[in-house]
Order: sequence, then structure tokens, then C-alpha cells
Amino acid sequence: MRRFPTAALSRRHLLIGGALGVAAASAGGRVLAQPRFDRNPFGLGVASGDPAPDGFVIWTRVMADPLSLAPLAADAYPLIYQIADDPDFKRIVRSAEVLALPQEAHTVHVVLRDLQPGRDYWYRFRLDPDHISPAGRARTAPAPGAAVDQLDLVVASCQHYEGGYYGAWRDATRDRDRPLDAILFLGDYIYESHGGGRPGRQHHVEDNPVTLDDFRRRYALYKSDPDLQAAHAAAPWLAIWDDHEVENDYANEQSQHLMDRTAFLALRTAAYRAWWEHMPVSPALRPDRPDARLYRRVRFGDLARIDLLDGRQYRHPQPCPRPGSGGSNLVGPDCALRLDPALSMLGLAQERWLYDGFRDGGARWSLIGNQTLMAPLDFQIGAGALWRTDQWDGYPAARARLYDAMRATRLSNPIVLTGDFHAHIVGDLFDDANGSAVASEFVGSSISSGGIPRDDAWFAARLAENPHLKLFNNRYRGHLAIRMTPKSLVADLRVIDDVHDRFSQGRTLARFAVDNGKPGVIPV
Repeated sequence: MRRFPTAALSRRHLLIGGALGVAAASAGGRVLAQPRFDRNPFGLGVASGDPAPDGFVIWTRVMADPLSLAPLAADAYPLIYQIADDPDFKRIVRSAEVLALPQEAHTVHVVLRDLQPGRDYWYRFRLDPDHISPAGRARTAPAPGAAVDQLDLVVASCQHYEGGYYGAWRDATRDRDRPLDAILFLGDYIYESHGGGRPGRQHHVEDNPVTLDDFRRRYALYKSDPDLQAAHAAAPWLAIWDDHEVENDYANEQSQHLMDRTAFLALRTAAYRAWWEHMPVSPALRPDRPDARLYRRVRFGDLARIDLLDGRQYRHPQPCPRPGSGGSNLVGPDCALRLDPALSMLGLAQERWLYDGFRDGGARWSLIGNQTLMAPLDFQIGAGALWRTDQWDGYPAARARLYDAMRATRLSNPIVLTGDFHAHIVGDLFDDANGSAVASEFVGSSISSGGIPRDDAWFAARLAENPHLKLFNNRYRGHLAIRMTPKSLVADLRVIDDVHDRFSQGRTLARFAVDNGKPGVIPV
């Protein structure tokens, strides 16, 4: 069995470890100095996230059997983490102890600081002398204002385990000409409901998880996938949630099924907690029961800034729902509530945070990580119109405020990056007031979640009805590969041919670009 090279721990690190042991004991659990496992205790892999110029977050969970239905052990496990500036761990720059606590499902979230900006690092964990985790690669963000020549991102969402294999993740992280700077994940990491999976690719416990233990088991199942683990180990993630981490189409405190509010908030409490436990995000994002501050901002030198939004927790319920239901509906012009200027997708506090951030500027490209389609999409062919209310079409006044803020602050090269739709969609966002493009939007298809098959005539009719869209295709699963330079942003719409073949090869369906200072997408 491989062992870590000997690395002395400082007195400060040992004191930290001792303090954590006291914390574990006060929570009612034992600290096992040398726990023994008969199989790999790092069965869910490792991950990193939220890169900053001086560090990032690293994550793991001690769980030998991801499919186990057994209750969590009440013991705390002492881990050693190591950070190196080479993949062989010959030059270790940081090493310390951290406890995997039972009250956090034996997950750890280590916030690393005082590292060098714009550099690759490698990390791993050890549990007793014989158990060593896989190694992960992370990269710090460039220094504030530093000149950056190139930035490579993968944009992904919607990975229903029962929808198929994660071949899109294999395609996203293998055979690249340059390592990724970050992966932007836009929600639906897990699904709460059944998706008609094939044998060997099914939820192994009940659908519609309710308790914290239910959600923990669902995350463990999803994170047991080797291609997802490889994607987490390849680059730091910037993760936000959408609806399926809780319940389809939920809005703020309202359940799609109009569940009793108290019961739904208990469900949301469990769901948010399990999401935090299993994502490589800061302890500062730990939920306070049913509430969690998810939205945040990340900068990459002078080249890019990314605003990560929460379009679920604060939104007003979707207007004009179906009788006896909450959630989305297709509505026409007779839905007057849709036009109410008081409706908000983000909530007024998050809107203010976003627009105040626009005034700060400071980057060539202004990216917005967003859950649901922002561009208008008229589903009605011919006379009349039909809009889906779970998208920004349900909140057109809020969308207009966002466009106004982009214009008023002269936001540099705004680009909206979106998930949710299980389709590749590319288009421009037009200000209704003067009919000119204010931004562009790239929607990435799902990693594995199914799309409704359509023929070429169906797509052609929708594009004709919505001329601001340049491409609309939901036949394939895939992701977006984004490359930014000071001159342009280029998006490859990557797809795999067969989601039920784990080794299905990836290819580029189409490529579009936006040139610096010139709003509007152009095919390449």
C-alpha cells in the first residue's frame, strides 16, 4: 500500500487537530485515532472548488460503501490533507489535520489560503497509514487585475443518474490541449424523482427523498460514478443548485405540489444541508436550516468575472399555475400576473447585490451563471404566444430590470450561461426598449438528463418563431466548452452520441463566438 512521504506537522496544525478533537467529543462522538476499513474509505473521491487568488476549497467524504443503507457511524475520523505544487507530491507546501465529523456525514471542507495566484496545485487525503485518497488537481485564480491571456471553462448541468452514463463528463475532461481553469455547474446535481433508468443505472433507494439521510444516500449514489469523480478531480468547481436538488419547479417556500409550508421547509432544510455537505464549497455557505446564501462572485484577473446566481430560493412563485398546482405552466397573453413589475426571479436583495457588482466592472468578460433560460422563447407557432413560466419568461419585468442594469453600468461583454433545458441553445438577449442586443446566452445540454426527441421540422419552426435564437437542439446530451481571450469568447457545443454508452465519443455539434465589444453571437 502506498504511503505518504513523511511531512512534519507544525505545532499550530497539531493544536488545530486537538481543538477539532475537542469539538468532536463535545458533539457526542469519539475520535478514532486509527480507524480501520476493509475497503477504500474514499469511495466518493475528492473535489475542489471556489478558486480564489490565494487558494480554494478541498473536499472529501469518508464513506467506504457509497451504496450502503447502514446508519452513519457516530465516530469522527482524523484525516491528514496534503497540498503539493507537483502531481507526484515531491514538493509538499501544506499539510495538516482535519476531522471528518459524523454530524456532517463525515465530509470535510478545507479552505486553503496563502497559496500563490494563477498556479496549479495537487491535493490528497490520508486516513490512517494505509488509506490514501485519489489525488485531485486545483488551480488558484489569477491575482486581482492581473493580465490573463486565456481562460478555459466547462459549463454543465442536469445529470440524472437514471438518464444514462456520464460520458459527457469523460468528454469534458479528457484529451484537452490545456488543463481546465474551472468547471461551472449550473444545477440539478441530483434528481429527486425516478427517471426510467435501465438496469444497473437506477436509484437504489426510495424516490422523492425527504429526510437528511435520504438526501445523503442520493448524493452518495451519484458521486460513486467514476466519470463524475474524475471531473471533480480535474479542476475546481463553481457549483450552484437548481430545482431537482429539492423538488421539481419549487419556488422559494412553495412546493410544486403545494405541500404544507412547514413540511416543505423541513424538506428544503434537509436538501440544502445535503447539497452543502457534498459540494466543494466553503463552510461559509453552510445552510442555516432552510436558508443558505448561495450567490457569490468569482474573478479571474482582468479577463473574466462570474456572478453565480440563485434563481430558486428567493423567487416569487411562478404566475398563473395550473389549477391545484404550483410550478411551471405554459401561458398566453391572458396571464396578466406574468407582467407584474413586483415579481422577481432573484429576490430584491440578490438583485441589488448583482447590480451593485455590475458597477465594479474590472473584467473584460462578464459571465452570469444562471439556472433557467433567460432568452424569450415563444412555444406557439403562428399567431399568439405561449411562454413557460419557470423560465425568465415568467418574470419579464425582472428580466427588463436586469437588462437595464447591464446598460446603465455599461457592463463589459455580458454573457449569460444557463442550464436546466436539456438542450443546446444559443441566442442574443434584446432590450425591448430599443431592440438592440445587450448580451448573449449559451445554454448547455444536460450531462445525462433526457430531452424530448424532436425532428428537424420542429426545431426549424421554433427558430423561425424566435429569430433571436441561432441554434436550438435537444437531441444530444453534452456540455459547453468555453475559451476566453481578450479578443473573443468561443463556445464549443459538445455532444455525445449515446448516453447509454459510457464510452460514447464526444464531438462538437457547433461553435459560436462573441467578439470583444460587439454584442451578438456569430457562428464559427
